[in-house]
Amino acid sequence: MPENQQQNQENLEDILNRLSKVYETYKLSDIYDKISTGRLKERVSPVIRQIGANIQNDPNFYLNRTEAANQYAIDWYKDNQRRELTPEIEKNKKQILDNYVNFLNNEISKSQKEITKELEKNPNLAKIEAKERNKIIDKEVEPRIYAGLAPIFLELKLNKDYNKDPILKGTYEQLSKFKDVDESQIQKYGLEMAMSNPNTDDNTRNVYYDWSSYFNRQKQVLSQQLSQRLIKKDKNGNYTIDKEKLSEAFNDYESYLAMSPLASNYLEERR
Repeated sequence: MPENQQQNQENLEDILNRLSKVYETYKLSDIYDKISTGRLKERVSPVIRQIGANIQNDPNFYLNRTEAANQYAIDWYKDNQRRELTPEIEKNKKQILDNYVNFLNNEISKSQKEITKELEKNPNLAKIEAKERNKIIDKEVEPRIYAGLAPIFLELKLNKDYNKDPILKGTYEQLSKFKDVDESQIQKYGLEMAMSNPNTDDNTRNVYYDWSSYFNRQKQVLSQQLSQRLIKKDKNGNYTIDKEKLSEAFNDYESYLAMSPLASNYLEERR
């Protein structure tokens, strides 16, 4: 590798490592918001220790401070990092996006091969002619790939002004509401989803139903639908990320923070 190209890659790796660390702190601060009060307070220590390690290189830095003081410090850190890192993201957007997409495409390819290999072990499929067998396998592979990618896409932040694909926008917004729903809320959300669905029949509305099962089924359908809007399938049955659409829909600072760990992983794998 030429010296200047080597230097560029090292610079990109440094930027991705920094972005990944900030992204981890974002995720930890979300957890801290949820557990710093009430019945989950005993779980605060390991979270705030990791935040201290990320921000101050000292796991104990925030341990004996008030929740308000910690929240102020975390918010200051986020704002400061945004100011410093936004120009770096703008300069390196293409490389970050390319490496992120390449990582996901590799994962899709591996998943497709693994799922196909697993399905081909079914002795009943061996009795079916190849063309029909491939159709059956493809029908099984597609929803599993889509469902597997949805949680990754939900880590990105949809542009506020994005309207090019209303189905993508609507599906993303619906799923985002349910991303952090805990077990105690699933029944309630399942009931609300069923009542607002015009296809729910009157009998179902009026009898006891396992609304948690309904919620999980609907979430699975929405997950597959979200991925379907962001993944292309070629004539040979191969799946790849629609990079152009992804970059149009998820183009802000927080989306590129979320892309950075996987983009960094791709660079590591290429070494």
